[in-house]
Amino acid sequence: MSEKPKIEITINQINKLIKSLKVFPSNTEFTIHNFLLKNTSVPVPKIIAYQETRNEIIGYEFVLMENIEGIVLEKILYKLDTENRKKVLSQIAFYISQLQKYKFNKIGSFIGISENNQLKIGPMIEFGEGPLNSVQEYFDVRIRNTIPAFESTPSLVKYVEILKKYKNSHLPQIQCENTFALCHGDLFSDNILINPKSLKITGILDWEYSGSFPLDHEFINTDLFKMDNHNFGFRHFFIQELIKYGVQKPPLFDKRRIHFKFFFVCMVLESHKWWFENEKRDAFLLEYITKLDKIIKILNLNLD
Repeated sequence: MSEKPKIEITINQINKLIKSLKVFPSNTEFTIHNFLLKNTSVPVPKIIAYQETRNEIIGYEFVLMENIEGIVLEKILYKLDTENRKKVLSQIAFYISQLQKYKFNKIGSFIGISENNQLKIGPMIEFGEGPLNSVQEYFDVRIRNTIPAFESTPSLVKYVEILKKYKNSHLPQIQCENTFALCHGDLFSDNILINPKSLKITGILDWEYSGSFPLDHEFINTDLFKMDNHNFGFRHFFIQELIKYGVQKPPLFDKRRIHFKFFFVCMVLESHKWWFENEKRDAFLLEYITKLDKIIKILNLNLD
């Protein structure tokens, strides 16, 4: 793996940088951090300063946040016994319930906060398209943006026609309520900080992909149920905790779940080049191609 360049900055450079910055309200992460700090108890760090483009001071895009104590949940989640893992999942369900109470009629990323404390929705940060009006539009955008990535990856080229088939045959038939909620968008265990002794969640990070998304989104786009099985039933417990905190499982969720998993796996495959290198990339690619093949079989998407 190639060594990343080292960045060395002095205190004077940081002070000079902070004084020179203008905080742009269109920045999704800055917007959602401020909104959550003001309106919820979701633990997020205060953003001190950020820069969306490279500049002459340090030469890199950056976000400067206050420090939050804790370790990454990913390091201990799957080592916890059943009781303690449920303790952690219950906290996450509580925080998701605070997000899900904010409903919207469009899909997109947050671009600011209005004078009456309402989140403004703009294009999705990933694709620059939107706001969108329906789940069908949301999936259509994802398919159109996934196809070029698959076309440029030899092991994924064969799935391009399957994506096109899905768009024509399955997408129009998906039944989904066009009511959307505030979602983290990347709620994985490596984006959650926890006190390893008390098991209290101390921070939820990386909100750049947050936005207004289908109600199913936070139930699927997560690794919190990895290694789950019928003996422990962590997914069922988590859903029951959400219900306890006032979040109802979306209607027809069980029928749509396979479709959201299809798009999640495609998204991961589309992005894998940026996450890993060499042998790790190959193993990761094989793992998710296997998952995609299973979903394709369930959806009866194999090409004749």
